[in-house]
Amino acid sequence: MSDKSKVYPSPDILLDRTRYPFFGVQCHPDATEFRLYCPFAESVEVLIYTAIESDPKASFSLQKDENDVWYLKSDSCMQNCWIRYRIDGAYLYADPFSHHITTDSSYQQHPLTLLKTDSFEWSDQDWTSPSDPRDLVIYECHVKDMVALSGSVQKGIYSKWVDEHSSGGLKYIKELGVNAVEFLPLFTFAQQEPPYQIRTPEGFYNEWNRLETNHWGYMTSFFLAPEAYYASDAGHDSGYPGYHGKASDDLKHLINACHQEGISVILDVVYNHSSIFDINILNSYLANCYLRYDDYGNLLNRSGTGNEINTESAASKRLILDSILHWITEYHVDGFRFDLAGLLDKTLWDEISSAAKALNPKILLIAEPWGGNYLPHEFSDHGWASWNDRFRNGIKGIHPYHENGFIFSNWISGSTMDSLQNWLSGTVRGYADGLFHGNAHSVNYLESHDGYTLADTIRLAYRPELRSFFSYQNDEILPLSPIELASAKLAALILFTTPGILMIHQGQEFANSKICRSFTHTDESGVFLDHNSYEKDDPTNWIDFSRVHYNQSLFQFYKGLIQIRHSSPALRTAERSSIEFGHVQDPLQVIKSVQGNSSRDIYDYIIGLNAHPQHSLPISLPKGTWEVIVDDERASVHPLDFIEDQLIVSPKSGFLLRKLHV
Repeated sequence: MSDKSKVYPSPDILLDRTRYPFFGVQCHPDATEFRLYCPFAESVEVLIYTAIESDPKASFSLQKDENDVWYLKSDSCMQNCWIRYRIDGAYLYADPFSHHITTDSSYQQHPLTLLKTDSFEWSDQDWTSPSDPRDLVIYECHVKDMVALSGSVQKGIYSKWVDEHSSGGLKYIKELGVNAVEFLPLFTFAQQEPPYQIRTPEGFYNEWNRLETNHWGYMTSFFLAPEAYYASDAGHDSGYPGYHGKASDDLKHLINACHQEGISVILDVVYNHSSIFDINILNSYLANCYLRYDDYGNLLNRSGTGNEINTESAASKRLILDSILHWITEYHVDGFRFDLAGLLDKTLWDEISSAAKALNPKILLIAEPWGGNYLPHEFSDHGWASWNDRFRNGIKGIHPYHENGFIFSNWISGSTMDSLQNWLSGTVRGYADGLFHGNAHSVNYLESHDGYTLADTIRLAYRPELRSFFSYQNDEILPLSPIELASAKLAALILFTTPGILMIHQGQEFANSKICRSFTHTDESGVFLDHNSYEKDDPTNWIDFSRVHYNQSLFQFYKGLIQIRHSSPALRTAERSSIEFGHVQDPLQVIKSVQGNSSRDIYDYIIGLNAHPQHSLPISLPKGTWEVIVDDERASVHPLDFIEDQLIVSPKSGFLLRKLHV
C-alpha cells in the first residue's frame, strides 16, 4: 500500500479525453471495458459477482499503461453483475466512477459496483433552466424530509415525490408556486456513521453522533451514482439497498416530472471532501492521490472532516468533471450548489464552467463561497453565483439573541444605512459592502439547512424561555405571536423584493420549527430547538404539513409573494441604477423605489419597510394612483387596495405598491 507520508501527483494526461475517453466501467453488447487509475499498485484484478451474497464467479487481471492506468477489455457482456477491484491481492474496492452502487447499509458500506445500462425515456427537453437565473425562486429541501410523513403507499422516497397522493413532494411544490428545487446531496453517501462510543477495528471512535446517522448526505462516497437509500429497491429482502439499481430510473422519473411542471432541479454537491468511515478507495488506498495533506503529512481539516479532496490534482479533477458532465447528460440536472466551494481549486472553477456550459449554456453554478476561504467576490469574477450571507446576516442577524438584524430593529456590527441599501439591491460592487459584479450572482436567502430556521430565530429572539430546554407542546410553540408574525412577514417582503436569485428553505413559508428531544433530559422538559440537525432522520427534520394551519396567514403571504415575484420582472432583475432610496430620518425605516423600464416591466414599484417597533413610516407618493399588492397582512398579485398621495406604514411592517408607467 502507498506511503502515507508522500503525496503522489497525478499526470495531466488523465484529463485528456482523446487518450482516456472514460474511466470506470463501460458495458457493450459483446464486451466490457474497465479503466482504473491506480499508481503504486503491483496488481489489479476485477472480481465478477453474479449474486451479491456469494463468492465471485470469475476474476480477470488488468494491465497497467505508462500513466499508471489499469485497463481491461473483456469479450463478454457483464450486464447485471457486480464487480470489485482486488488490488495487490488484498484490498477490495468498488470503482470510484461507478454509476450504480449496492451497499449493505453498515457504516463501512462494503460497496459493490453494479453494472447496469440505463434505458430511461425522457419526455422533457433536456433542461429547464431559465435564461436569467434571477427568474428562479429556489426551494431548498431534503428529498426525504418532504415526503417522510406522507400517506403515500408507493415504495421509495423518489417515487413518493411524484405520487399524486403524497402530501409533500411535487404536488406541494406546485401548489406553493416555486419554480426550482435544490436537493440536499443525492450522490451515494455514507448514511451510517460508526457505532456510538464503541471503538471500531479501524480505530474510529464516535463520540459526537448518538444517532449514528448522516441524514443530510454531506459525506459523498461515489460521485456518479445516485443514493439508493431513497430508491424503490431500498428495502430489498437481501438487505442491500441498490440491489436492482432502481435509484437511477427513480430519480430520473422525479427530475422528469419536475421538468414537465417547469420546475428546475439543482443538486447540492460535495466535491471539497469525501466520505471518511466507509470502505472507499479515495480515502484509503488512493488517499495520497485524491486528498490534501499539510507539510507534515497530516490530512488537512478545513472541511471539518479531515479529508479534503485535493482538487488541484488531475485525478481529482477528472473525477469531479466526469461527475458534473454525467449528472447534466444522464440526469438532466439544471444546476449545482457547491458545498464549501472555497476549498475548490480556482482553476477548477473555470474548468467546471467550461465543461458544463458546453452542454447547457444556461447551467446554474452556485457556490457556498466559504470553507477555509471567503470568496464570493472571486466567484463572481469567474461568473458564478454565491450564497449571500451579508444579506442574510444583515436582515436576519447572526445569532437569535446575541446579534440580531434589521427585522428585529437592530443592526449587526459594522453595517450602515448604505450597506443595507446595497443588500436590498443585490449587494453589488461599487456600493457599500458590495460583493458581486451584478445581482445575478447574488443568491439572497434568510434560511437554509444550516442553523436555526428563520422562524426559530424569531421565536428565540422574542421568547427567551425557549433558549434552553422546555416542555411546551406544538400548539404552544408553533403559532407565531403577533410581533413574531410581523417580523416573519417583514423578512419575507424584504427577501422577495430584492433583485437576484431567491432561495427559501423547506417549511420557511409556514414558520416550520426544528423541535427536538434531548438524549440527556428524560423528563418532560427535555425539548429544545435544534440548529444543527444533520444527524436526525426523524421528525426534527421531516416536514409535517399538518403544521401549516398554525401559521396559515404566513403561508398565504408567501404564496402571494411568490406569484408577485414571478409576475414582476423589475423586482427580480432591476440593476442598481434603477433603484432609488428615499430620504428618511430613522435608520430603521426604508423607502425603496424601483423603476420598471429597464427590466421590461410595465410597473414601477415603491417598497416601504419599517423595522421600528413603535414609529410609523409616512411616505409621500408620486402623483397617480398606486395599487397596494402587499400590506402588513396580505400579499396578492391582484390589487388589495388603491391609494394616492400618502402611505402610512405601521411599525414592524412593510408595503409594496405598483403603478403603471405613465
